[in-house]
Amino acid sequence: MTTITHRQRDALATLRRRHDDYPDRASFATVHLGEGTTALLRKLVPLGMVAATKGGPGTRQFFSITDAGRAAITETT
Repeated sequence: MTTITHRQRDALATLRRRHDDYPDRASFATVHLGEGTTALLRKLVPLGMVAATKGGPGTRQFFSITDAGRAAITETT
């Protein structure tokens, strides 16, 4: 398992809370997560903990937590 930083774990936890609070939403836009959080989430995409897709106007990105991301939070808490 890849080690993640405390700040990355917090960003994953924020994304997980969004999914838990809004289970009907598949992903969340940067505007709903904050720039700092999304900067950290982008670093977790290559590790397979977060999925990022582009869509909508401009370079709008949407993020969703993966099973690996949920497992990383569980392992480190």
